[in-house]
Amino acid sequence: MRYENKPEKYGKIPAITVYYQVLQMLLNADESRYYYQLKTHLAENVAQFSNKELRTFYDYVRNYCIRKINDRKIAYYQEILSLYQFLLDKKIIFQNGHLAEWDYKNITTVGLRLETYE
Repeated sequence: MRYENKPEKYGKIPAITVYYQVLQMLLNADESRYYYQLKTHLAENVAQFSNKELRTFYDYVRNYCIRKINDRKIAYYQEILSLYQFLLDKKIIFQNGHLAEWDYKNITTVGLRLETYE
């Protein structure tokens, strides 16, 4: 049984919904609605997943933004900065209490491009 045939049944299970939205976002990269649906669903269900799972899901979300930035869609700079702020606030991005070097560099780079120095 396909997810879209039974959203009332499967849509109530956060993990299934997240994986479905990740898949749709990857298959339909030109349709930003899947990105926004995934981002919203993850934020609403953050307590349902471990930090390790959340980091994996948010890697997909960040990579989507990076692909859009590489396609010269500059609005996604603000999107990825907002994601980083959320991940920092919720302490999702930290591994063993530390921020990875690459995450620090990426956050700094995006902040500088947007002239957001705080």
